[in-house]
Amino acid sequence: MKDRNSSGGVLIVAQTPFQLYMAIVISKLSSAPVKLWIIDPALSGYLDACSKSNIWRSVNYAELNSEYVSDKRSLSNRIRRIMSFYAIRLRIKNFLRINHPSVVLVFSDNHEVTAAFVRLSKTLTRSRVVLGEEGSAAYFSYKRTRANPWKVVVRRALLLDNCYGYSIGWSPYIDSVLVSDADLVHPDYIHGRDVVELPPGPIPCEALEAARTVFSINVQGNSDGTRDILILGQPWSEMGKMSKESEFQMYKEIDKSSFSKRVIIKPHPFENPKKYEGLENVMLCDSSYFSVPAELLFDVFKPKLTISTFSSAAINYTLRFGGLSIFLLDELNVPQVQRFVVDKLLGLGLFRICRSMNDALETVEDVLEKEEKLTLMSHESLAEWKLCVKKIF
Repeated sequence: MKDRNSSGGVLIVAQTPFQLYMAIVISKLSSAPVKLWIIDPALSGYLDACSKSNIWRSVNYAELNSEYVSDKRSLSNRIRRIMSFYAIRLRIKNFLRINHPSVVLVFSDNHEVTAAFVRLSKTLTRSRVVLGEEGSAAYFSYKRTRANPWKVVVRRALLLDNCYGYSIGWSPYIDSVLVSDADLVHPDYIHGRDVVELPPGPIPCEALEAARTVFSINVQGNSDGTRDILILGQPWSEMGKMSKESEFQMYKEIDKSSFSKRVIIKPHPFENPKKYEGLENVMLCDSSYFSVPAELLFDVFKPKLTISTFSSAAINYTLRFGGLSIFLLDELNVPQVQRFVVDKLLGLGLFRICRSMNDALETVEDVLEKEEKLTLMSHESLAEWKLCVKKIF
């Protein structure tokens, strides 16, 4: 941990690679002093780079017993995890009392630790609490998940935040939300809060370069431009929303297509890249890219289009770079996602739904025939981004 104590300023809490990426962007563009907490073992490998970056006044790390996650059903492991959480919550209380941040920015409030940050920031230090956009969570109601009644009772007895097991956006302690496009956001996510919209277009170069340094990204990964169709992987089969067989068959059809040698796959940080073994023509991106957010790589790959079952990164690609995103929705058994894409995204003109693999292959071939080169939007929005960050803080 690196620490240069001072009161006030801004605190940002990051739990996933995408959240860390946005924490870097916002911190780099802020004129206020910022402190960082990272709270998940998925980010532990970036702790040293974060500490050496000089982006933050202090960098703190908390891990909720990752060694016990493999067997959550074990009663002893559950008890040890709860005790670990109590210890982390005590650290949070002490940190807030000493540092007294004026603003606390989190990207989720459904995790025990982030939920505790949100509540304690408001009740202990009366900080302004901002919920930053995280993946696709802003597009759906937090009520889409709810714990069983007996779990609610147990969680209440254990004094755990978010005892109802809601998804992101439930907390009554949030003052403002930070989103890319307010028109796409679900009403339950806004919930009477102040809304701050991120500027359109790509992330400013200054912030993008800082993020690439922390994530150790080599921008030469696709410099020849021959792989200009980007598949954005998702852990749907790992989550049980899609069978492994149908998922692999979907990729196999693309691997046999006329454009397969133009395809590059960016696996999701939380999926197993080994599931792509057996594909002969499509190419996996460099393994150093596996654990980083796809948003960091769009102007590295410069894709003509993206293909995914459904991906928030694909939405960000289209909103920020103006490229086409194709969704293979019929392969995915998540009705609320299908409704969102049909109701909200199709009207924007740069999203396509393909109801079959034949439809998807024909759509890609049609786009490629036109040979329209993607012209990335310029990175000249630095003043707009700094003004947006100033509104947050």
